[in-house]
Amino acid sequence: MFSVLLGSVSPAMALPIQRHPARTDEELLAAVAALRDQDPWVYEPFTEDLERWTTGNTARSSVAIQEGVLRIRLKRGGASAAAFTGLALDNFLLELTATHHAGSADYIATVLFRIQDPATLYAFQLRGTGEVAISRVLAGQPAYLAPPATWDAIQTGAGASNRLGILADGAMLTFLVNDTVVYTLTDDAIQRGTLGLGLSVFGQESAEIAYRPTREPAPSAVPESPTAAPPVASTATPAPTSASTPTATPVQARPLTLDDLPFDWSGLEANFIVSNIRLNERTLPGSTATYMAVVFDVEAKSDLGLFVYMANFYDASGEMLNNVPVEFSLDPAALGFADMLGGWNSGAYGRAVVQLPGSLSRVHTIRFVRIF
Repeated sequence: MFSVLLGSVSPAMALPIQRHPARTDEELLAAVAALRDQDPWVYEPFTEDLERWTTGNTARSSVAIQEGVLRIRLKRGGASAAAFTGLALDNFLLELTATHHAGSADYIATVLFRIQDPATLYAFQLRGTGEVAISRVLAGQPAYLAPPATWDAIQTGAGASNRLGILADGAMLTFLVNDTVVYTLTDDAIQRGTLGLGLSVFGQESAEIAYRPTREPAPSAVPESPTAAPPVASTATPAPTSASTPTATPVQARPLTLDDLPFDWSGLEANFIVSNIRLNERTLPGSTATYMAVVFDVEAKSDLGLFVYMANFYDASGEMLNNVPVEFSLDPAALGFADMLGGWNSGAYGRAVVQLPGSLSRVHTIRFVRIF
């Protein structure tokens, strides 16, 4: 997702580069340059209207999208915070710029990728003092694939900006800082997952970092929404004849009700008390178009870190037709201290929203799945 992000939603789809762990840095940079010339599969302009990322405030941190950047701010005493998106990828080129904005210059900017759950992920970490490390978490156990090492390519100090890149091609993982290849690794433990952006500091210091796209795409590089309906070809209406069948009076469609929605709430109810479920017609941000959404109140049963839930729509055979992120908003009156990621604490309450697809005719079950 970012200024260039090419990826596949099918594990069978591969990037157009050769797999060879012994490739030189020059060959890898040439492959990256070739991919940059292609239209991105998804472009992330960090626009609040898109609602792709988890944002919000806690007593110790804030995550917000403002003026084309994703800002993560840690207040004194906040150890770390992160934002997550529900887009799942296997092979991709991801690039973005991380800029120190305020506070301690000894911070760690982190790109999390191939996240399957909180206990299964990769992490690309850049420390503001000039070090890079690559980590993997499996079964909840973190381990370095590449321990912290200093690189001259890293810009340090207050206000420093660094362009980060990850080229994930199957088991081959290449990491770049400011167009310098810092590591090329081979690891096949995690093949696919979602993305996250994080910030950590040491001690009780405060810090703020801004993630932004690395360049503006050409107009053709910003794809239309994958859920947009295809244009309907115009056809001429035949003139009526004496033999024409009389036109039947159209039947008014029955309004959608909650009984029409086959929700399986068990995935959410593992962590939340769900109540006051209702249907609501909403307007798309920046548009006059409307859509139907399910809105409900939630209360955390226990302390939670930052989290991402998806609502998955399945047909009768169990095949997933579509999925959308569940939008959570914490009631400001419920703000309090939670775990180190600054998520919801036990008893925190707020609201959640699920956008419904335009057609529910094939939907047999709607399940909630926590992906982080």
